Amino acid sequence: MVNGELTKKGIKVDVALANSFDAEIYKSTIQNSICAVIDTITATSSITTMFSSKCSRIILSKEKDEAFQLKEILSGYLLCGEENGFVPEGFDYGNFPSEFSKIDLKDKKIIFKSTNGTVSFFKLVEAEHVFAISLLNLGYSLKIISDLAVSEDKNIFFVCSGTKGKVTYEDVYTAGMAIKYLMKIIDLDLSDSARIALDVVKSNSNIGIREAFEKFENIERLKEMGYYEDLIFSARLDVYDLVSNLKILDLRKNQRQLYSENHRDIYDSFESSKENHSFEKLLLLERF
Repeated sequence: MVNGELTKKGIKVDVALANSFDAEIYKSTIQNSICAVIDTITATSSITTMFSSKCSRIILSKEKDEAFQLKEILSGYLLCGEENGFVPEGFDYGNFPSEFSKIDLKDKKIIFKSTNGTVSFFKLVEAEHVFAISLLNLGYSLKIISDLAVSEDKNIFFVCSGTKGKVTYEDVYTAGMAIKYLMKIIDLDLSDSARIALDVVKSNSNIGIREAFEKFENIERLKEMGYYEDLIFSARLDVYDLVSNLKILDLRKNQRQLYSENHRDIYDSFESSKENHSFEKLLLLERF
């Protein structure tokens, strides 16, 4: 208390250090926060770069078989992503942001599946706002996120995707960079995990991002799998002034009228498809 009055706290910032958390336990945090998914190497860096290459929509899939089923229904979509770091046979492209930066994706629509990053979005379906952020679009994303948090009186929740439920250095580092940026523009109240992420950045203050990434556990495995070029590509700050956010489409017929004409093609494809499917909802990203 100051002079008998309660001091006003800043916006609460929390960080899930990996996406293995129980969404039910975090339900209140998710519902009361502007949420952002981080998968620096490489899903959210790929997503950001896809939109920079003018793609119009990305539909998210958790599983490879689900992605192929979506492709059967949405035949004009490109199938992109990876499973355990490798491009599945039958996919059009992998999960390489450096590759997407060289491709003209103007007006293309994409089905995207990754081992870790896409899973994070499915954990956040109770949130009103969910963004895909990376170092590549960090400053632009955080200005929008902070403005929404202030105007809607909400907290901020960063979800680090990690690797198969385990913490990864580069995602926590990116969350720390986000917090460092936010501290310059708004008052924050940091959770313990947010302080851990910020401390990771502080401990690397005398070196660059790329040098910091060289420390993480899977660096040699990434090099062997051919991802080192994408590490270098994704370790750049504020390259793109864009961000995408999550939309959830309810495919049940009685919900169709709730959505704009922008998504009529999706409903038409599902209604005309002869494929048997169990999809009730679709998670998709569009440019905010």
